[in-house]
Amino acid sequence: MDLTGQVVLITGGSRGLGRAFAQALLAAGARVAIIDILAAELHETAAQLSSAANQVVAIRADVTDPQAAPQVVTTVEERLGPLTLLINNAGQFRAFGPIGVVDPIAW
Repeated sequence: MDLTGQVVLITGGSRGLGRAFAQALLAAGARVAIIDILAAELHETAAQLSSAANQVVAIRADVTDPQAAPQVVTTVEERLGPLTLLINNAGQFRAFGPIGVVDPIAW
């Protein structure tokens, strides 16, 4: 699959599935932003993924903080371009019920 020109944001991107998603998407040609609360692991993973500054962006952020999301999106779009895909791989499971009735803060 060719994902050239796509910009992907991956929460929980510093290890495990998040890192694997990033590796696969980069191999398919996407530009990738990895977000994580673990700063040291985040930057280590970004360095392992790509040496090209315009291919990978690492941003330390807490996805359980609703105030963090707008800044993360702005930073990613400034550095890599408009987002085309989100892989929501991190956070706390607090939202129970249909999306239309669950408090957005819980998401």
